[in-house]
Amino acid sequence: MPADKIVFKVGAEGGSLAILRYCDQNGAPRYIVQKDGSTLLDMLNDDDREGLSSTVTTGGISEFDQALAISNPSQWVRLVPVFVHPSYLERVLQEVERHGGPAQRSRWANLLTVGSDADMPANSILSGTKDIINRCFLGSSHGTKSYRHISEARRLRGSPVNFDAETMLRRLLDQIRINLECRNTESTSQSNWRDDPLRKISPNNKSKEVRLERAIAALDRKPRDWWNQMPIASGIVRSQADRRRAIDLIHDCSDGDNEFDFIELKIDSDNPLFALMEIVLYGLVYLALRTQPDALSQASRDARVFKAEKINLRVLAPGDYYKPYSLDWLHDELNAALATITREQFAGRLSMTVSSHWPDALEVWNEKILTDQQTLLSVLDIGNWHKAYCTRRGQQGHGPGCQ
Repeated sequence: MPADKIVFKVGAEGGSLAILRYCDQNGAPRYIVQKDGSTLLDMLNDDDREGLSSTVTTGGISEFDQALAISNPSQWVRLVPVFVHPSYLERVLQEVERHGGPAQRSRWANLLTVGSDADMPANSILSGTKDIINRCFLGSSHGTKSYRHISEARRLRGSPVNFDAETMLRRLLDQIRINLECRNTESTSQSNWRDDPLRKISPNNKSKEVRLERAIAALDRKPRDWWNQMPIASGIVRSQADRRRAIDLIHDCSDGDNEFDFIELKIDSDNPLFALMEIVLYGLVYLALRTQPDALSQASRDARVFKAEKINLRVLAPGDYYKPYSLDWLHDELNAALATITREQFAGRLSMTVSSHWPDALEVWNEKILTDQQTLLSVLDIGNWHKAYCTRRGQQGHGPGCQ
């Protein structure tokens, strides 16, 4: 193995804990336990911080079991696993069960194999993020509750107690960056952040969203300012990970201003909260890669979206998709948080907003839209999009007055 290869890592609010493996001069494996508390250290004043180090390292350990014991499993068993090398997975799960019981073992196994909500690939660029979102919205990342569930999303008609959008986004961005640290090598994928449309679709595909997206991609528009299925992290963290993680629709609305819309398209799947957080997560991946471009191939670094000065994160769905929900408060809080974070990290060179919309031509779903070119073109007319949530005479609005 290469020197200092991470074989185990968990993320915590105050830093991270990792076990690294290296070979000594005789070729024998040795382990290092590294505890990084830089975030906690930054919270101390100068007097309290004097003489303290943000990183505590214990090295020269000959056995992985010994390294696990030194890492103090009782302290990390309830945290978010970022990465476990397959060779050590079963041993780690045994330790998790010993200190946290079968429920914790099951949680770790899910996160490290299929992930939260049964759709997170092992060692994805988004590993751990859905637990963070559940904690922020629902107060817990354990149990059966999930922000993906319709019942939970409908209950969020106002900001939850102790919810802070900026704190949530910073934790998510930190988690994504931790995941990037655990990547094997620079991605060689040429497809990440590409700007050409994907039109092919199986005749057996019954998904309304996929069929609408492909119909839009098939439109012969000049200039070509719309495209679809733009991969964002294929092969970055692991060679087989995140291959199907892509932005549904992309619109170059620059007109010389380097501005792009990243669009999550929904018809009747999931719920508006999940859709909103999905496109927010993709936006955060974009921010992380703008500051860590070495994770991408040169072709991806040269993609035109990486020259953007403004990114609009949007959810696009039929008007009736939003009706049982009230998430205007969340849009306001997310936009304020994104403004603070982008201003701090990009010094005015990049801004990012988030919004949800429905188009005039799509107040309710109609199959005829797939074969009507004029209607499809009207869907792409952003001037005819309406805000999904607004207050009008004290009511949530979904009509022409909500623009």
